[in-house]
Amino acid sequence: MLSRVWGNDQAKERLIIRSGESISVKELADMISSRHVHVAGRKGDSAATLADISKIKTALGWSPEIPFAQGLKELKALTK
Repeated sequence: MLSRVWGNDQAKERLIIRSGESISVKELADMISSRHVHVAGRKGDSAATLADISKIKTALGWSPEIPFAQGLKELKALTK
């Protein structure tokens, strides 16, 4: 998350930086490695998530420039 100061040291707003894409846990695992084992989900586990990025778009005019999968691929290449 990103904290932004709104005019003074007292007023802070937390903004979520996410891709705005819905990606399942399995899709993410597949993007990271082909060597994983699927196990049944636990009670309360989420199959996929999608963050609302409208607040950061409004506050900072920010929006993702590259798809999540491409960004992850570039990050993996940097860490090799």
